Amino acid sequence: MEPNRRRVHEYYIPEELVELLELEEVDFLELYGSQPALLSVLSKIGRIIRRIEHKVSVLRKIVDEAKLQEKLSFNPIPRTLQVDYCVGAIDSTYPPEGLELVGGRLSAIVAGYVLYGCRKRDHLNIKSYDMIGDVLFYDVEEIKDIVYTKAKIMEKKVALTLIDYKLKNLVDLDMIVFDGEIIPYKLLYKTPKAKERSPRLQRLEEYVIETLHKAKKAGITLIGVLKRAYSRTLSVYVRSRLPINDKALMSIALRQGEYTCIGKLRDILPVMVEYMRVPREELRRKYREAINDNLNMHPEYGEVEVCFYKPYTPTSFNQAVKLEILDYGNLGVDKIISYLASKTSENAVPYFIDVIDTMVRLEARSLEYVRRRLEAELAKRYERLGVILTGHTNPQKRYIVEPRT
Repeated sequence: MEPNRRRVHEYYIPEELVELLELEEVDFLELYGSQPALLSVLSKIGRIIRRIEHKVSVLRKIVDEAKLQEKLSFNPIPRTLQVDYCVGAIDSTYPPEGLELVGGRLSAIVAGYVLYGCRKRDHLNIKSYDMIGDVLFYDVEEIKDIVYTKAKIMEKKVALTLIDYKLKNLVDLDMIVFDGEIIPYKLLYKTPKAKERSPRLQRLEEYVIETLHKAKKAGITLIGVLKRAYSRTLSVYVRSRLPINDKALMSIALRQGEYTCIGKLRDILPVMVEYMRVPREELRRKYREAINDNLNMHPEYGEVEVCFYKPYTPTSFNQAVKLEILDYGNLGVDKIISYLASKTSENAVPYFIDVIDTMVRLEARSLEYVRRRLEAELAKRYERLGVILTGHTNPQKRYIVEPRT
């Protein structure tokens, strides 16, 4: 037997791995004994641990030297602001990879809303929730960009529907909460000329601007709840590129029941670009010009305020919540955060975001049903040709999307 390795079933397992996982041999066998590929991956996690330890060490040094806590105001979340708002929560979803078929890549998008805490006019047929969907089939490499942009357009279409309800006095809507950013980042980091060359980005920007203008007219506050927040905006405050992202840092820095706002995009983005990890100064200059041009052309983009909070109630992994706020309803940032914090679930998002996320969920397994329906319809028209074009281009991976029986 090799030194410092223990035999579990027919595999040799590093002693430190068994100790790290704190598993008895029989438990390890039951969980991982039949997955040698997983074992080979687990044996390398020590490298990740060392990388994280280095990040923590660098972070402490940067934060101490920059005196970050003196530059940010950590405020208690007001408990006494018990205000009931009418909220429209909006989300979209799509299987990230879609299905790789012989004739191209199949994907689908669902976007929808749910109304929370709203009093509707009884005689009007306004739905408490609604969804729209679309299916896409492309044989180009940029399918991910196409699907992402289409999903963001659909979200703004849904938002415009709710705003029109408010303008027509059908629903007294106070705020719209997006699961994600208010301004899609592609619109901030792409130059105006690049957007002019892309009909999809042009269309997305038209919908975004219309949403902002109508929301302002209707007095509706727009909120973005960012679950996947890997930006390093706080590098602006320490004048050095932070080794961890904003959400990770705020999850460490904020105590339960605290919040902080770090500024508006007009002040943050032009400086933050200096700390982006890009390979060439030329590329950094391109981003800098794109941000400045976009903020000049659309000053409303710069009005978005970035905040973090950690509610009084515990969240999974003790994580902070990142927000973007456009307070067109003049509700007040403290009242907005107080309200959202009081509704935050253990998933570290306001409850109604959980609800709409569940409603629009669309898994790759569901997409397989779409593929089969497409296959059947094309087979009627084109027989064998239709079946070939809608078949999985990599049948070995078909198990990933096969419906459970």
